[in-house]
Amino acid sequence: MFQFAASVILIIGTLIIYKQMDYILHKELGYDKDQVVILEGANILGNKSESFKAQLLQLPQVQAVTKSDYLPIDGAKRNGNTFKKVGEGIEDRGIPAQVWRVDYDYIKTLGVKVKEGRDFSREIASDSINSMIINTKMAQDLGYENPIGKYINNGRDWTIVGVVQDFHFKSLKEDISALTLVVANNDLGAISVKLKSDNIGGLGSH
Repeated sequence: MFQFAASVILIIGTLIIYKQMDYILHKELGYDKDQVVILEGANILGNKSESFKAQLLQLPQVQAVTKSDYLPIDGAKRNGNTFKKVGEGIEDRGIPAQVWRVDYDYIKTLGVKVKEGRDFSREIASDSINSMIINTKMAQDLGYENPIGKYINNGRDWTIVGVVQDFHFKSLKEDISALTLVVANNDLGAISVKLKSDNIGGLGSH
């Protein structure tokens, strides 16, 4: 009886572990992490980081490149900010949210889906000054059905130009929280390189 009970417990434990691993491996994260190589310490490049990025893009194995201070992986940099609506004459409670400094190619490189509005654009000067993209959770917390063009403030005013699909950037055990993205080109600590899955073999020769 003891051996039978022990066998049943082991089988149940194995099934639970299998289900957990299957969930982790197949869970939709909201971004594409496959074939992405992360280079840390990119801020030491200073104003040469754009040149380095351009050189990476010339490699036939490279599909896209982005610079950022923040990444949706464990152990990456995090922060805390509080936002309020502005321009509506309403005194609302503050909304806690992350503010991630990224470059123009972050959303494209990581395969994050833009649900409303648009991505950042180099052709629009204000994008590098006061434009902000928020996630769906942030829009919900703000109570905006149509957040595009609305203003929010965390010590300075930002214009919401886009809303991205929620993606996991913490443990899968935790709910997705409010997140905002702003453009920054200098002093960004990480470079993420999206590789072409059909042309990785020759990368080591460069």
